[in-house]
Amino acid sequence: MYTAADIFSGCGGFSLGMQAAGFDLRWAIERDQHAAASYRKLVGDHMSCVDVTQVDPHDFEPVDYLHASPPCQGFSSAGKRDPNDVRNSLWQEVIRFAAVLKPKIITLENVPGMLTSGAHLDIIAALEGVGYSCQWRKLDAAWYGVPQHRKRVIIVATLPGYRYQWPMPTHAAKPDMFSPSPYVVIDGFVDMSLPCNYANGITVTAALAGLKRPGIPPCKLGRPAYTIVATPAHPSGNWLRLPQGFRGMTIQEGGAFQGFSASQVAALAGNVSSHWRQIGNAVPVGLAAVVASSARKGLEVTS
Repeated sequence: MYTAADIFSGCGGFSLGMQAAGFDLRWAIERDQHAAASYRKLVGDHMSCVDVTQVDPHDFEPVDYLHASPPCQGFSSAGKRDPNDVRNSLWQEVIRFAAVLKPKIITLENVPGMLTSGAHLDIIAALEGVGYSCQWRKLDAAWYGVPQHRKRVIIVATLPGYRYQWPMPTHAAKPDMFSPSPYVVIDGFVDMSLPCNYANGITVTAALAGLKRPGIPPCKLGRPAYTIVATPAHPSGNWLRLPQGFRGMTIQEGGAFQGFSASQVAALAGNVSSHWRQIGNAVPVGLAAVVASSARKGLEVTS
């Protein structure tokens, strides 16, 4: 079995996808105590709850496949896009680990705003500087059966002798021979019994006023969800527009749109705000699984 590790793992969305793809997770790093505690419950005890900038890569076991999801707040359209946000440079920690451990394949995930900043070019140049060949694409989780439109940039780095073939989309709004299945929609994951004054702690009046402002539109039945964000329902997102009216989505619904089971959501550590932060910052499990599956195939069939 091929080995893998996860840096900036959060509560474990990508790690769950790697496990589904058949990888043996050897270690993970996450600074947030609640997310690390959740990871231990959802994925395994191989978690190191530490600041990645304060550790020595030599202290970690070499693995075949390394994934990293550096913080995205400095690039995200849901944030301030502050070019001076110190989190924008945390991807450099991945380069430190790559230079020492030399995983055969590396993937990095981040928001599309990274393309606007040009940070992806800096990352690629740094990875090439330590011996990797790189490529990148923007993928939508809905293309792979996730009940959510969530576009993410994936950078892939491979050592000489290894290759990566991008996963083909399997779902589309209008299925065809290339994407034979229709999008998975939210209907089966929404609790229709809840009243539409459920607003996650804010008034419906404020919510409706907020919906008039720019942000992520409310999710509708018959479609995948829009991107889940890392807070309870507010003007920027996490709203449902149902036949009987508007309401904020529950953490169970947000988790389901990200690919977490009800039992996994129930196992999250911390308070409600922490739960939303963990769910909203996660990589959808289904998207992670297809990206990781392609990495496993790349390890099996060398160029």
